[in-house]
Amino acid sequence: MRIRYAELDLGAGQLLEVIEAIAPTGTQLTQRPLDPGAAHLALRVDDVDAVCARLAAAGVTVPGRPTTITAAGAWNGARCVYVEDPDGRTVELVQRPA
Repeated sequence: MRIRYAELDLGAGQLLEVIEAIAPTGTQLTQRPLDPGAAHLALRVDDVDAVCARLAAAGVTVPGRPTTITAAGAWNGARCVYVEDPDGRTVELVQRPA
């Protein structure tokens, strides 16, 4: 297996490692965002609608539409959407409320 990776120092002892399989071995993992045990990466963005439009213009499949969370609490007003990376993995885009 050949991989390409990047390590991002997030500060406070936190590290984000991103790995791309260049020449993967094994069986492709199939999972949906809400399957038990499913994992995904969430990225905070300033304007989820603008990012979705930009991704769609670049040919990225955006399977859903941004949703506004209306439940009471700290996430009320946040806008979120799931997209897929080039390997089909789930990435969540999150626009936190003002």
